[in-house]
Amino acid sequence: MNTNLHGRRGMPLRAWCAVTGVAGIALLATACSSSTTTSTSTTAPTGAAGVLTATYAKGAGFPKTLSAAKKSPVTSQKGCSSSVGAVYEDSAKQTALITSVLTCSSAATAATAFTTIKTHYGADAALAVPPGLGSNAFATSRIAPQYLLVWQNGSKVAITAVDVNLAASKSTTSTVASPPLTKAQENTLDQAAEAQNALLK
Repeated sequence: MNTNLHGRRGMPLRAWCAVTGVAGIALLATACSSSTTTSTSTTAPTGAAGVLTATYAKGAGFPKTLSAAKKSPVTSQKGCSSSVGAVYEDSAKQTALITSVLTCSSAATAATAFTTIKTHYGADAALAVPPGLGSNAFATSRIAPQYLLVWQNGSKVAITAVDVNLAASKSTTSTVASPPLTKAQENTLDQAAEAQNALLK
């Protein structure tokens, strides 16, 4: 697995999705496309699964569903059984909203998975984290143009992310630097994460 997360602005979205399983934790793999899931993946009831619905995404400015919510088994992280994710795109086909949840057997096993992710990505102090996500939640820009908020809620680990340069993420040749996260995009990310967190309660 390629775990070098630096300098990947030109990486295709599907390729990025395939390597976001930090230390074998496939949190976002199911959020990217049906081609990245296993044959046992199933369509998930988005609200019940803890990921944002297409209705929410449309209201947030992402009316197109790039990948409907999918549930896939997780075998590489002890104590965590499945992950669910979805991806939505804005009407200009420039940005995406990614939502994903890893389900574990207990809060303790979820904490282990969360710590692995946080250690690998590292927190970005320049990005604010909504207080409602908990004191251990963190934001990272390490794989920009994807900006992530990651947190634990009981026996689940959740990720909400925005991709601010979808064209570059899909391209195999683009070397154009991605724009930084704008304040409006940061607000969208924060609000989406809070809405997703509410689904986990």
